[in-house]
Amino acid sequence: MALLVCAWLVVIFGRALAEANSLTARLAQEQKVNEQLQARVEAGREEIALVQTAGFLDFEARLFGMGRTGERPFALAPGAPSPPAITPLGEGSPAPPASSPLDDWLTLLFGA
Repeated sequence: MALLVCAWLVVIFGRALAEANSLTARLAQEQKVNEQLQARVEAGREEIALVQTAGFLDFEARLFGMGRTGERPFALAPGAPSPPAITPLGEGSPAPPASSPLDDWLTLLFGA
């Protein structure tokens, strides 16, 4: 009888430990989700603060043609071509001519 009670207690405590471990893992997962949500809320608050600034409101007003007096609205004509693509510095430059280091030094010291 004592052996049966001991086995029953081991099973009960084993289940409790397994459940505690699974709840600990779920807690860690929920904490990560909570941190992500808090980061999104903070980003939303920063965006709301930006949208409420005078500079942003002026910018948006100009978008609808409601700028300050004396300002002339600017817009591209309908059907205007797109501007040329901007190439980053260093990508469109030609490769330097191949020369030896000795030639480079001589050019530097004595000129071309």
